[in-house]
Amino acid sequence: MRVSIIISSYNNLKYIFELLDSIFSQTYSNIEIIIADDGSEEFDQKEIYNYINNNNSKNFNFKILHSEINQGTVKNINSALSVATGEIIKFIATDDLFFSTHTIENIVSHFKKEPFAFLVTRIQECDINMCPMPSKLAEFTFKEFNFLKEINNNERFRLHCIYGTKPPAPGFFFTKKCFEQYGFFDEAYRLAEDSPMWCRLLREGCPIAFYDCVTVKYRIGSGISTTVTSAPNEVLKRDQKLKVEKEIFPYMSIFKKSDKRKILYTYTINFLFENYSTTKKYKYIALNFDIFLKHIFKRLFCRVKRKFIIFFTIN
Repeated sequence: MRVSIIISSYNNLKYIFELLDSIFSQTYSNIEIIIADDGSEEFDQKEIYNYINNNNSKNFNFKILHSEINQGTVKNINSALSVATGEIIKFIATDDLFFSTHTIENIVSHFKKEPFAFLVTRIQECDINMCPMPSKLAEFTFKEFNFLKEINNNERFRLHCIYGTKPPAPGFFFTKKCFEQYGFFDEAYRLAEDSPMWCRLLREGCPIAFYDCVTVKYRIGSGISTTVTSAPNEVLKRDQKLKVEKEIFPYMSIFKKSDKRKILYTYTINFLFENYSTTKKYKYIALNFDIFLKHIFKRLFCRVKRKFIIFFTIN
């Protein structure tokens, strides 16, 4: 089986050679590398070609796609996906790494065991220097992984709509057949590709497998949503708002009343509340005071817990 590794980049190329080294060191040999650059201001294609030619001892196939303009994450990876020839597709950002030299070999072996379209794995969260974060600080825990593994797609969709529960996208592996059956990433979005796709795959009954294996070292604090200026963050917020309106609201009839209230409350607070008058804000909070209290207590508990863990980890 051929594996197409699609590297997405945009003005964040300082780690790309480190990532390429983690690919070149893979024990699996049938790999295609596609570098999809989304209009980076300083993209030295010649330097990248030279590095690949000098270090690609296994003669992996490779392609470099460079857009002259910034078209957004979704269109960028769709462009790469359209030329990928692998039966297995792996998207990875330039600032992340594969966890071990056997990662791709293990993934291919797992895909061969049973038929499924989409594989969820675990990731190791690291700081900007690629030092592992304390496991108890991980945003997506081992407990959550196993919980999602045991429930069906309908319940996964419900939990995502209400609480945003979703495995981290750096741990996703797709088959080419998955995109042939369910379509490419939705280009109505500019930056948010994984969350709308997660909703669609769950709703349409995509066969999903969960493999308890750490596959990617995920570098926190260097991605698009955390490092670029406020304008791209506003674009991401627009995508998040659109996702609720397009992927969740049309399917509200499947939820019970209490779930609908939680979804509408979160949507209002995140996307509408800042434009409300002071009087209207107080009225809205009063009408949804039970949800408001639960939300506040949950945030406070998470903050205290995180500080508590950090304190005892350091000391």
